[in-house]
Amino acid sequence: MFDRRSDQLSAIAFNTSASTDVLLRLLHQEAAGAWGAFMARPLPDEVVDAIVVHPERRLRSTFAESFAVSGEQRGRLVDDPAFRVRQVLANAPNPFRSGAPSLPLPVQRRCSTTPSRSCGGTRPSTATSTIG
Repeated sequence: MFDRRSDQLSAIAFNTSASTDVLLRLLHQEAAGAWGAFMARPLPDEVVDAIVVHPERRLRSTFAESFAVSGEQRGRLVDDPAFRVRQVLANAPNPFRSGAPSLPLPVQRRCSTTPSRSCGGTRPSTATSTIG
């Protein structure tokens, strides 16, 4: 069954007219059902600042997957303490039938030169992967 409150909060989060103050309020744990909306819309710098330092790894991972924010904004997570966040960041967003902004070159270089620490490792090579 659908959670009506979560749906309402998501609708507010998707609303491009929602103020920065409203979006910041949606970062509270009680509004976690609306966090997915942050993947699909541009966000003001103040909201990005709050997400990057937010204690909840799930929110930071969701932001790392965002295809609507700039690569520079997502790149701020390159030193995130959570492996999962860095891994999601390294794998880049994969929106259906649309492009996502690339990470800045310095962040891409860090991801490729220090895979064990930055960005959660590298993607497996298709040449060495097995299908089984």
